[in-house]
Amino acid sequence: MMQINDLFYDIAKDLKITKSIYESEKEFHARIVYSALSVHIRKCILDREFGECELGKSKIYIKQKCEKILDSFIQIYPDIKDWFYENEENPIKVIRDRLQDAGDIINIGFNNRVNLVLNEYCNISNDFCVIRGLDFENMSNISGITFLKRCICNEEFKSSIDRFYNYNIERRKKRFEYYKSNMTLSHELENTEFFDKYAKCSLYKSWTNDFILENNDITIYRNNINDYGFVKRVDGNIYIKPVDKYDIEYDEIRRYMLLLRGECNNEMNVYIDNTDCKYIYASFKCKLPKDESRIFNALGWPINNINGIKFLFKKEVWSYIELILKDLGLRMVESKWRNTV
Repeated sequence: MMQINDLFYDIAKDLKITKSIYESEKEFHARIVYSALSVHIRKCILDREFGECELGKSKIYIKQKCEKILDSFIQIYPDIKDWFYENEENPIKVIRDRLQDAGDIINIGFNNRVNLVLNEYCNISNDFCVIRGLDFENMSNISGITFLKRCICNEEFKSSIDRFYNYNIERRKKRFEYYKSNMTLSHELENTEFFDKYAKCSLYKSWTNDFILENNDITIYRNNINDYGFVKRVDGNIYIKPVDKYDIEYDEIRRYMLLLRGECNNEMNVYIDNTDCKYIYASFKCKLPKDESRIFNALGWPINNINGIKFLFKKEVWSYIELILKDLGLRMVESKWRNTV
């Protein structure tokens, strides 16, 4: 066991990952392997056979090579297997997709190969910047799957890091307002569920068959998994505006539900604990829109399993995470992490 602990300790030391008070030994080891695999995926792209000149590396090659690495870790510490194999989705693909969503790697060819991007740097706070790509001189501090380096900035950083992650909350909110203000008269809706924005439960439990809108009130309807829209009652008439398929596929419905709850002072809570000296614990009670999910998956670690919605963030990135939570209209509630498990 001492040799096992030494192995994990050495990797953790190289990446500046320390155990937090919010996690078990198993979760700590899984978190180390998760970050290490994100590094190995990047490095695999640089592998070259003699005479090979094609750009990047095939997804199959990366999957096979990194699966062997993960299997080796699981043989050493079997308890972490269920953390990575929480469902049937391949964990190497999950991490590779998250690197791609973060902009560290890109698809090339016929989407069967990936390549590293050129290194980019952007301040995420007044003291630290994030690194995109693979900078061999700055691989000693990682948060989630993203490398950090100390980089002093005396200017406002929010707009720059938003552009870095292609995060445009104002555009998303304008879309929300567009749907609410461009409704057309409709017949009575049948076999339809409605979002109860006044409910105190999680989002997925807030659907009801009862049409309970007051005059001039507005909410979201759904007929099936791909049929959502806004609905409003005006003087006994019903007006609707279907949501575009792109917004549905991008999980923007979750944003609209959160914003509707915020409009009636019923914000969804996210529970925060900053007791640990190096990490912030954030427990979400619902899944988030894809825009925010991809950023959180880049900058933080899921705790319970690879697809979990309880996160650890290094304090170096928290100022930006906090701004995004405010953009989402979530209410941050200070709570000891044991009360949110």
